[in-house]
Amino acid sequence: MEIKDRYLNVDNCADNDLITILDSGTEDKNQWGKVKYNFKASNGSYELIYTPDFMAIKELTKAFGRQTDSWVNKQFRVSIVPNLKTKSGKSIFPKPLLI
Repeated sequence: MEIKDRYLNVDNCADNDLITILDSGTEDKNQWGKVKYNFKASNGSYELIYTPDFMAIKELTKAFGRQTDSWVNKQFRVSIVPNLKTKSGKSIFPKPLLI
């Protein structure tokens, strides 16, 4: 049995991977009131949790709308982009597929 990462991140995906959003997500607030959104997603092999950053949320809402109920079964391609705020120096930027 292979232990798989639980979260979608730059270590377990590559440029142009196809990701499907599986649910409308949940909203979590930390102790300082900062909101993050978590979505169940699939890379075609297994289910992961996708926590998009601010720029990714902006791109997804532009493509799919502000109501995340309509995001279920929507897909995007992964683009790995530089991000100096992360340990790896990279982050996932979604390229939504409009079908």
